[in-house]
Amino acid sequence: MLPCKRASCIGLMVYHTLIAYLAFQARKDEVLPQITGTLIMVLHLVLLFGFYLWYKVSESQVKAFTKKQKAENKAKK
Repeated sequence: MLPCKRASCIGLMVYHTLIAYLAFQARKDEVLPQITGTLIMVLHLVLLFGFYLWYKVSESQVKAFTKKQKAENKAKK
């Protein structure tokens, strides 16, 4: 797991948060039908939760990868 993949995960979490919020507001303002707004909001919240779990689970892998890279760079010098 490379650190840049975690950065893209943060971007996806922000995206799904915004879409869920906009769907909530559209449902509240009656721009979307109640069931459609709710389904869109729930779907994006589930995806947000999945990306959050991936982000937290990969934390130890990134730390190990970074530590390994630093050790290899010190060995080369």
